[in-house]
Amino acid sequence: MTIQIWHLANKGVQGTGNSNHNVKKHITVTILMLTAVFTVCNVIHVVTIYVEVNKAEMDFVLLYVLINMLPYFNSLLNATILIVRGRSINEYVKKVLRLDAGSRVAHGSTGKT
Repeated sequence: MTIQIWHLANKGVQGTGNSNHNVKKHITVTILMLTAVFTVCNVIHVVTIYVEVNKAEMDFVLLYVLINMLPYFNSLLNATILIVRGRSINEYVKKVLRLDAGSRVAHGSTGKT
């Protein structure tokens, strides 16, 4: 995450007419979003572990999902936030997806077997 924040701070938001204030505001909002996701996921994770340790009644499947999947969900949300908020990352992902879709069409099956 440190590298991602450094990249956002150094590259900023690319585009025309963006002032330094707008770039800093964009970076601040992105960092606050990442912090909120981290905090919510980890608080739920800790509470779930506390519930398990104290053997409180809770659905086993829900308990398993919360304990084992929340760190992955946190990572998924962080990546999604960075892709959506970062212009250069967003453009790169769109380019890769377009190339991938184009290669499937170009190299797709001809219908002959």
